[in-house]
Amino acid sequence: VMLFVPAIAIFAVGDGIDNFWIGMFVLGLAWNFTFTASTVMLASNYREGEGERVQGINDFIIFFSAGIAAFSSGYFYDYFGWTAVLLFASGCELVLAGLIFAAWTRREEADAQQLLTHAPSASGHGAIETPEKEEGAGGL
Repeated sequence: VMLFVPAIAIFAVGDGIDNFWIGMFVLGLAWNFTFTASTVMLASNYREGEGERVQGINDFIIFFSAGIAAFSSGYFYDYFGWTAVLLFASGCELVLAGLIFAAWTRREEADAQQLLTHAPSASGHGAIETPEKEEGAGGL
């Protein structure tokens, strides 16, 4: 995701053809890494049997959003100008970075909580122990 920042910077430096080609290359690289990583993350976060449906919904949302962005970017550029397009892209990058940071922090907290819950005790078992009862022994 951090490859989007250099792409925006390359576009901001100038409006020549060299900036365009290099910026588009870096932007494409960032898009491909982001798309691949998000697809892998998605595949590890749904229940068994939901794979095709979740993947289809994910692909629809991504490609629908990309289509809307592609078609609206020309109007946005014509009406507001190149600087506004770059500022909008920078804002989107900041929002995306914030969401990633929030998800990462939440995941770290969940991992820490899981470690505390399953930490070994003096008996060698997890911190939360449940006594096992034998069937028919000492019961009513």
